[in-house]
Amino acid sequence: MSFSALIMAGGKATRLNIGVEKPLLKFRGKAIIDYIIEAVSIKEIRSITVTVTQYTPETKAYLEAEGINIINTPAMGYVEDLIYALRKLKPEKVLIITGDLPLIRKKDIRYVLKEYLFLGCPSLAVMCGKEIHEKLGMRADIEFDAGIPVGINVIDSRKLDGDECYLAVTNPRFAVNVNYIGDLKTADKVLEEDENASE
Repeated sequence: MSFSALIMAGGKATRLNIGVEKPLLKFRGKAIIDYIIEAVSIKEIRSITVTVTQYTPETKAYLEAEGINIINTPAMGYVEDLIYALRKLKPEKVLIITGDLPLIRKKDIRYVLKEYLFLGCPSLAVMCGKEIHEKLGMRADIEFDAGIPVGINVIDSRKLDGDECYLAVTNPRFAVNVNYIGDLKTADKVLEEDENASE
């Protein structure tokens, strides 16, 4: 079974308070958006689309130069822009990922898709435990009983009102989304520990 990938990269990024659009922010010499595009470039993903808005014109130009498919969304909010993009794409099963997760890798995406198919729900939200966020010193803007959303979902766009399942993850790679400039240091630390563990 194949999926479409939708990368959400049109936010204002006001919390970063720097002169660089978040998707183009460099982490270890590479733009964050490039890490995410690389992560979703697997055989299970048949197409990749990135949403941009009036707040990310440089990201739009960068992606166009790279030949990446984009959708201009109206910048009305994350959920509103997501629904707008889904209506434009009209795919069936879609992996949705925010444009601020530089540590996500191909194996993580494959794991999420495998669990989605195993659970059989129309919608899957990936959650991370609060204790992992606290250990990393990350700030969570949203928290549910099931955990803290990491910014990765899989949905069947034909069943947007269907049941939602939750996938609890413990790997800190999922927990590091870059909202503040200090999050880059956290990302670097987590990646260094991950690399050392795999040696």
